[in-house]
Amino acid sequence: MSPRILTVMVVAVLAGVGLVAISSLGRGKASTPAPPRPAATRVAPVTPLPAPAAEAVLRITGVTRGNVSARTTKVDLATLDAVAHESVTVREPFLKHDVTFTGVRMSELLRRAGVKASARTLHMHALDDYQVDLPIAEIAADGMLATRADGKPIPIAKGGPIRLIFTASSAIAANTDNWIWSLDSVQARG
Repeated sequence: MSPRILTVMVVAVLAGVGLVAISSLGRGKASTPAPPRPAATRVAPVTPLPAPAAEAVLRITGVTRGNVSARTTKVDLATLDAVAHESVTVREPFLKHDVTFTGVRMSELLRRAGVKASARTLHMHALDDYQVDLPIAEIAADGMLATRADGKPIPIAKGGPIRLIFTASSAIAANTDNWIWSLDSVQARG
């Protein structure tokens, strides 16, 4: 580095130190810099589910904004398959062996369907008229709406076209009555 550049740099540093010293004169004490502000947290906007283009396979009621009416969201199989981007291998309690299911997390599905934040329970109904009420907090934690088993669509004869599965061991998952298949409607309550 040339002596001239070095001199300019030293003068600039000393001038900066002098300005800091001058700016703190007369204050009685050195000022403490303000703590940095926390970065604003951005919440991703919710992309609502589109209205069904084909026959609806699932009706969700008790929503704040529906895609077919004010309080109803309907979903066709193509839409469910489009949002079903997660695969998980679980021990299927009825077949007694591992199955890889592909589906959408219930937490995401409920959010995109417009389920009210105040809702506490889901009343779930199947094509064969089987019904079960489950707490949203537990379903949102490890529930998944499966549209495929081992990469293939789930036929009605095998519990399709959609079914609720659980991705973790929990008290709700241990009760096989909660593994509702051939699901056709969900009502958010309470």
